Amino acid sequence: MNINLGEWVVKALELFERSKTLRRMYYSTVLVGILYGVASVLSVVRWW
Repeated sequence: MNINLGEWVVKALELFERSKTLRRMYYSTVLVGILYGVASVLSVVRWW
């Protein structure tokens, strides 16, 4: 079985480029992670 990692990555990026739903899922996951990090920092700093 010949598995070429570079080819797999290129196909995945092409799918990511074509699929609007996949992009939205990725960006929403990143946004949730950022918001979780900001909430953690704010709870430690307690600016309010």
